[in-house]
Amino acid sequence: MSITPEEVAYTARLARLRLTPEELEHFGRDLARVTAYISQLNEALESGVEDGQDDRIVADRHELRPDEIQQWFDPKKVLDQAPDVAENLFRVPKAIG
Repeated sequence: MSITPEEVAYTARLARLRLTPEELEHFGRDLARVTAYISQLNEALESGVEDGQDDRIVADRHELRPDEIQQWFDPKKVLDQAPDVAENLFRVPKAIG
């Protein structure tokens, strides 16, 4: 589906964005890709995608990495740097009355 620069400018105006001509062209291409993908999803839905088959739409285009549990930080080291700690938890100021 083709999206005209006028449609992009109209959408930008609704969102109260000021876009340069280069940005209008760039976002026009992006919006065209998004609408094409939505059309692809609608076609798959209309063709009667059965449970468990809907992942083929994304999996065909992107290789997904396996989920792995990783230690992102040393909890003791992070808590040692915190300004206020109680029972291995961060203490923060009360936000709601």
